[in-house]
Amino acid sequence: MFLENTKGSYSFYNSTKTILAISTLITLIAWISFLALWVRPTEGAALTSVSDTLTDSDIAVASNHTIKFTSPTGVTAGQIIDYHFPTTQASDEFVSSSISGLGLEDFDFVIGSIEQEVTSTFIGCAGSQSVGVTTTASAASTTVRVEICTSNSVSASASTTLEIGTNATASSSGNSQITNPSSTGVYEITIAGGQTDRGSLRVAIIDDVTVTATVDTSFTFTVAGVSAGTACIGTSTAAASTATTIPFGTLTTAASSTLCQTLTVSTNAASGFIVTVFADQTLTSGSNDIDYFADGVQTIVPIGWTAPSATLGSEATYGHWGISSEDINLDADTGTSTDDFVTGIGDGYKHVGNFSSARNIFGHSGPANATSTKIAVTIEISALQEAATDYTATLTYVATPTF
Repeated sequence: MFLENTKGSYSFYNSTKTILAISTLITLIAWISFLALWVRPTEGAALTSVSDTLTDSDIAVASNHTIKFTSPTGVTAGQIIDYHFPTTQASDEFVSSSISGLGLEDFDFVIGSIEQEVTSTFIGCAGSQSVGVTTTASAASTTVRVEICTSNSVSASASTTLEIGTNATASSSGNSQITNPSSTGVYEITIAGGQTDRGSLRVAIIDDVTVTATVDTSFTFTVAGVSAGTACIGTSTAAASTATTIPFGTLTTAASSTLCQTLTVSTNAASGFIVTVFADQTLTSGSNDIDYFADGVQTIVPIGWTAPSATLGSEATYGHWGISSEDINLDADTGTSTDDFVTGIGDGYKHVGNFSSARNIFGHSGPANATSTKIAVTIEISALQEAATDYTATLTYVATPTF
């Protein structure tokens, strides 16, 4: 039953319908608003403690990467973590081919402190593996993709570490690395994928810093006399020498006579030093001389001392003089057997006579701090040696650092 105004357009029925529609609309709006407040869409959190440690941040060089982050929400079984390296411009960003060319042996993945077994088939989590790893390329980036296998997960607030390059130890040692951009700058690596949380990090690529320095050369060389009766090349010195003289005095026949000097070198030269010696002439007095050892032949390869042969009519055999050295490592330092003055342990020292030109007499193969040795001059004459009071020669030492 309802009332109706037959004379006008007003209708109680129509008014009731309008009120009911408005009431229903208000109720629906209120219900939707309440539902919107009660049911919110799921939103991911930001990754925390995100970092990437490079073994070399120089431009255009190959480097290992150690990427770490903590996931507030965690990563459930079957979800994928994507590490996007910018490779839009191959010449200015990470070299795409160096990423896509990475193999299984170039990856380690660690959850917390536990290293995960990486699948040998990359993505797909075959067998009992814990994670799968592969690489993909797009127009904007080249991606390292890690799949958490269905039997695995990353707990909320757990940390993960992805090692890329030769620092990887899983399966076999890594042998490939990612090539850095060829221009200096800061480059963003984003971490996304099917996991809930997201994040990014930045690495700075910079030129190496060249450090230079100069160390001045230091070199000192001294010559000192040796007292009479001092042990030298297995014998005793017949008289005292000084830094500038080797005075034999009056020579006697049928016996050799030896005098010595001490040579000392200090240097910071990387390859050490060499000391040579030469005589300006053989021992000479007017037209007479005492010849070089042995019998005037000027022996090149050191030999044991021998007396002059004293052959009448062969002046060079009447007397001779030679030099020797206590430097037992000279042959090794100079790399030649002709500098070996030592015949063997307990066998004595050898002499040479070829010192009319520079002759190696002392050396060392590295920096030296007051390294020293004794140098010996030995003379022996026969009864045929011409008499004179002023046999003279000058020895010159030349010490040279070796760099």
